[in-house]
Amino acid sequence: IHQCCFSLWHGLGCQGMARIDFVVGPDGPFALEVNTIPGMSSESNFVAGAALAGLTYSDVTLAMLRHALTREQPDVPLPVVSVNDLVREPAVMPHGGSREGDS
Repeated sequence: IHQCCFSLWHGLGCQGMARIDFVVGPDGPFALEVNTIPGMSSESNFVAGAALAGLTYSDVTLAMLRHALTREQPDVPLPVVSVNDLVREPAVMPHGGSREGDS
């Protein structure tokens, strides 16, 4: 399972944290999913797995912060969105109302 995790992690280009779920059957392990945003509550499977590896919640959180602050920046510029550029539309139109352009 460790080798499968290693291959999936590097093959998918994961960074930071991920939880890889498996089912183990008579033919061996089968990867179900790679969850790149696993839960971080104290009851989550990610935290429980870290505990099995001898890591505390604080250890995991500090390692994630350290990695985020020191990792190489993306080679493409990230978009910058100004709050003034956002257009707000009502989620529900008042009875009988229509948006501009609706026919």
